[in-house]
Amino acid sequence: MTEERPLIVLAGASGDLGGRIARTLATQGAQVRALVRTSIPALKRDVLEKTGVELVAVDLHDRDDVVSACHGALCVVSTLNGLRDVVIDAQRRLLEAAVAFGFCGGLHPDNAGP
Repeated sequence: MTEERPLIVLAGASGDLGGRIARTLATQGAQVRALVRTSIPALKRDVLEKTGVELVAVDLHDRDDVVSACHGALCVVSTLNGLRDVVIDAQRRLLEAAVAFGFCGGLHPDNAGP
């Protein structure tokens, strides 16, 4: 019987911290799905793909796109950083996706900040 690896969705994998987390999770046996922009640099794409990370281009401003990309995940991890459109708005959509799949307990997007 084949043991299924847990799927971890990671936003921000093309950054320094996110890349470290993605590589560590992958080497520890997790299945990692990195949500990335279509404009991810080729070098960062290659490094992540060589460690077995699945890259999925996502528009973090599109709730349905984010929810779809999070399907089947055990959890969602975010290392996004930036200005309000990223730190508040994109994070809110990630939280909405997590809530849609029921792995956030009592968290609700209405409590995710201003």
